[in-house]
Amino acid sequence: MTANRVCLESSALTAVSFSPESNVLEVEFRNGLTYEYLGVSRSLYEQLLTASSKGAFLVRFIRNCFPYRRTRELNHSD
Repeated sequence: MTANRVCLESSALTAVSFSPESNVLEVEFRNGLTYEYLGVSRSLYEQLLTASSKGAFLVRFIRNCFPYRRTRELNHSD
């Protein structure tokens, strides 16, 4: 994925990256999980970056609105 990772000040999200070539938004959560959301526009990504609550924006406008896949999981040493 050709994208720049942007670290966020958010209680729910650690970082995001966006690939304009494929319209894929990658979201890294504080719990260690990473998801890719497919078909996200550049303008929606830019709105996420400027939202006062990144987590609330993600829930309202991205999660369950776009197809997604989990790309990384927590590593448990159980």
